[in-house]
Parts: sequence; C-alpha cells; structure tokens
Amino acid sequence: MDITKTYKIMENAHLEGADLREEDLRGADLRGANLQRANLEGANLQRANLSKTNLAGAYFKDARLEKANLEGANLQGANLSEADLSGVNLSHANLQGANLTGAYLGWTDLEGANLQGADLSVAYCWNPNFAEADLEGANLSGTDLTGANFSHANLQGANLSYTDLADADLEGANLQGAKFYKAFLWHMNLEGADLQGADLTDVDLKHSNLQGVNLKDACLENADLRFANLEGVNLEGVKGLTSNKDEKKEES
Repeated sequence: MDITKTYKIMENAHLEGADLREEDLRGADLRGANLQRANLEGANLQRANLSKTNLAGAYFKDARLEKANLEGANLQGANLSEADLSGVNLSHANLQGANLTGAYLGWTDLEGANLQGADLSVAYCWNPNFAEADLEGANLSGTDLTGANFSHANLQGANLSYTDLADADLEGANLQGAKFYKAFLWHMNLEGADLQGADLTDVDLKHSNLQGVNLKDACLENADLRFANLEGVNLEGVKGLTSNKDEKKEES
C-alpha cells in the first residue's frame, strides 16, 4: 500500500497511536484528525494541513513541518524536539508542556498560543511571532530569539536566561518574576512591560526602550543600561541599581 497516497486526505481520521515514522506526508489534509500519541519521528509534513488536529502527546522528533498549518491544534505534551517548524502556523495552538528543545522556529506564527510550561531551551527562533501568547513558566534559556514579537504576551515566571533578544518586541508583555540572567537585550522594545520582581542580573539593555516599564522589586545587579530610554520607569525597590555603569568607559 502506498501510504503517501493513503494519507493525503485523512480529514477527521482516527489515527491515535499510529506509527508514521519517516512517512512522506507532504501536503496531507489531516484537519481535525485524531493523532494523539502518534509517532511521527522524522516524518515529512511540509505544507500539511493539521489545523484543529489532536496531537496531544505525539512524537515529532526530527520531523519536517515547514509551512504546515497547525492553527488551533492540540499539541499538549507533544515532543517536537529538533523538529523544523519554520514558517509554521501555530496560532492559538495548545502547546502546554510541549518539548521544543532545539527546534527550528524561524518565522513561526505562535500568536495567541498556549505555551505554559513548554520547554523551548536552545531552540532557534528567528523572528517568531509570540504576540499575546501564554508562556507562563516556559523555559526559553539559551534560545536565539532575535527579532521575536512578544507584544502583550504572558511570560510570567519564564526562564529567559542566556537568551538573545536583540531587536525583540516585548511591548506591554507580562514579565513578572521572569529570569533574564545574562540575556542579551540590546535595542529591545519593552515599552509598558511589567517586569516586577524580574531578575535582570548581568543583562545588556543598551539602547533599549524601557519607557513606562514597571521594574518594582526587580534585580538589576550589573545590568548595562547605557543609552536606554528610562522615561517614566518605576524603580521602586529595585535591587543592584548603582552608578557602576556610569563609571565604565563609554563605547567608542
């Protein structure tokens, strides 16, 4: 049986626990299908339509999903480690507790997605869209988030240590209690963001926009705020904010 042809149109199909390792599912129509706990390791799902599909607990390690449509899909607890999700539509998808370590998320759309407790550590996320997404308690440590859009996203308690957030947009984001230890936040937009109790130890915030930011009780030990816009910032109870950066030599 040619499984490639068999699975091209499987809308609303029941494939719970199916073994689809290394299968060629390019362009397949799997809208609304049940693929809960399916094994899709190394499968090719480029441009496939998996919108509103049940993929809870599915295994996608090393799978190729470039430009696939997973809008509104249920990926709770799914393993997407090292999968290629470049250009994928994951808007409003449920990725709670999902494993995305080392995944490729270049230009991926995650607007309004649920990523609570998800692990995106050491992922490659060039210019992804996380606008209004829920990343409470998510792990993004060591991730390249250059140019990411986190506007009005919920990152309360998220781990963003050692991340590269250069040119990222976090306008109006909830970052209460988030960890940014040694993160690179150069030229970032944080206007109106809530960073109450956040850990910004050893963070590079040069040239960033912090207008109207709430930094109440945040830790700014050894943070570099040179040339940053601090207009209207709430610095009540801030820890570690001294003039040590003023004593440093200006950039040449």
